[in-house]
Amino acid sequence: MILFNYLTLIKMKNLFFILSALFCLHVHGQSVYEIKFHDQQNVANNYIAFLVYYNEGDAYMRIGYYNNKKEYRVVEVDYEGKSGKWSDGRSYFSLTGNSVKYITESTNDEKYNPDYFVWINEGTLPYTTDEPENGQKSRTVYPVDSFKKINIDELTETYLRQFYYDYEEDYISLLQMATDVILPNVDNESITMHLIILANTDISDIGSGCRVDLQHLITEFEEIANTLNISFAPYEISSTDFNKTELVNTLDDLIVNSNDIVFFVYRGHGFRWSNQESNYPSLALTRSHTVPLSSNNTILLEEVYDSIVSKGGRLNIVLGDCCNSSIGISQSTADNYLYMQSNASAKYNKLYDLFINRQGSLLVSASDVGEVSWTNSHYGGFFTSSFLQALSEEISYMKETESSWINIINNTKSFALNKASGCSVCKPQHAIAKNLITKK
Repeated sequence: MILFNYLTLIKMKNLFFILSALFCLHVHGQSVYEIKFHDQQNVANNYIAFLVYYNEGDAYMRIGYYNNKKEYRVVEVDYEGKSGKWSDGRSYFSLTGNSVKYITESTNDEKYNPDYFVWINEGTLPYTTDEPENGQKSRTVYPVDSFKKINIDELTETYLRQFYYDYEEDYISLLQMATDVILPNVDNESITMHLIILANTDISDIGSGCRVDLQHLITEFEEIANTLNISFAPYEISSTDFNKTELVNTLDDLIVNSNDIVFFVYRGHGFRWSNQESNYPSLALTRSHTVPLSSNNTILLEEVYDSIVSKGGRLNIVLGDCCNSSIGISQSTADNYLYMQSNASAKYNKLYDLFINRQGSLLVSASDVGEVSWTNSHYGGFFTSSFLQALSEEISYMKETESSWINIINNTKSFALNKASGCSVCKPQHAIAKNLITKK
């Protein structure tokens, strides 16, 4: 056992982070994990927990165990996830439980203290305790017995009934997720998803974060296109091709049919001219900070949007993950995050509703006028990762609400703001958007 000063942890400024389906297994909604742990009497595997994680503010566990009378009990505990750094430079991630309720029957004298989990190093087993915070007293924590990602084929009736009654909505959704057979609509085959990514991958300060986002975006949207059985046409403008001429030529040559989808994402430096009227940023299309900005190497994000909309596609989405402030402000931070992988499949009808049953256009800037947009060299831009996180939640099996681009953008704003607000060196960023998407 080790002693962990919980009071020190909660006094630290927390850095919220992405913990969802963004980086490794794509087109996914919630993360599903199993944790086996024991109590302070060291009864191995005394508890088995089923963790359903959407985002840092939306997670719960179903925990199964036998009480002192050898009666099986299941409780549900809501969780909040937080991450940050200690003074020695180590990153941590914590899950703090609250709002306990018994799922199975219980007696009046039974009480369950919410368990607390902390990951001290990425890739290692978390530590746990059920001791409540008690002033200056340190909490005794000890490693769990096991922690693993649950694969879809493990979500059987037998497994899930350890935690759910078979009439519960989440039980039905989880079982459906494991057994659903996707039958793509053959009418989708005439649709093309055009993905244009303009990413300044070579620039010294934010290039590594831009490379991370570029790969995540391509992988994510290619899988969405494959799931929907539509054509996928990626256009990558990066590295030595990152310049205004290449962008203009790509847009000029773009052939879009009336039922097509066009996604444009900019990852690089943004700025504002002193006399600029548009609330959306200008894009700095140069690979070096020493090159003066002029009309030859800059373009308004709104100009890109207008060009894409003029092509006549059914659904047009333009995202700018960049600063919207004075020239010369950097937005890179070395703060690290911990994250979990997601493994839950997207629901086909939700994807269909978002991408096939919608029309119109959407323009989004990661930051408001005068603000910067932050990025991390290892996990990418706060805004881009938050967008992918919000998209993943919206297409999840376990979200019962109707799919909506408004929900995605609102959640993206919230997630990006949380990341920036909690970062040790960052200032808050507030995304702005013009949404003209409607149902067909």
